[in-house]
Amino acid sequence: MVDAGTPAAFLDGTTDELARWLWGRGPEPEGGRGDELVLRALREDRSVGIN
Repeated sequence: MVDAGTPAAFLDGTTDELARWLWGRGPEPEGGRGDELVLRALREDRSVGIN
């Protein structure tokens, strides 16, 4: 957590939707917006998988 700053990008969804997507058990939540480079990096990291 941070006390200040501006997010570079957003993904909208419930906690459950985001967790399922991050763990590769669901589709990416709709509403990705913001810095496309940041979103692309998040998607690439997610595609590698969480161990």
